[in-house]
Amino acid sequence: MKTLTKLLTAILLFSLCACKQPATDNELYNNKATVPAKFDIVKSGLSVLNTSFNPTKNTISILYGNKLAAERLRTADHQAKQGEELALVTWKRQADVHWFGANIPGELQSVEIVKLSGENLKPKIDYQKLLGPNLEQERDTTGQQSQANFILSQRASVMP
Repeated sequence: MKTLTKLLTAILLFSLCACKQPATDNELYNNKATVPAKFDIVKSGLSVLNTSFNPTKNTISILYGNKLAAERLRTADHQAKQGEELALVTWKRQADVHWFGANIPGELQSVEIVKLSGENLKPKIDYQKLLGPNLEQERDTTGQQSQANFILSQRASVMP
């Protein structure tokens, strides 16, 4: 009788576990972190150069760059060149509900774009900061030069 009770209990537990509903798209994908289509990373020819997080601001960032920028940032060359394009995309950091202790990008905070044009010896730096999920242009120009220099001074991660 005890064996039959244990067997029925095991069958009941297995059947309860099998009743879970399939996950929805919102549960499977992190749609909140999606970068809007008007900033098309693939069309702009940018690739990932490095990633970082700021525990003070609770943010996660990915630095993208074109081939010219990637070549310079992979070497010790500190002289930025005409034609380089970099984009620093920053998200609010959030806990991953699927992995205990892991953090993933949350809501999009900003996209900062640095483009170099003009002469190779002294290129002109164009800096643009787009804010929020709608990528609205930031009007405040305070600190733009220092933020552009910060982005230009980043190093590329070593990837196999």
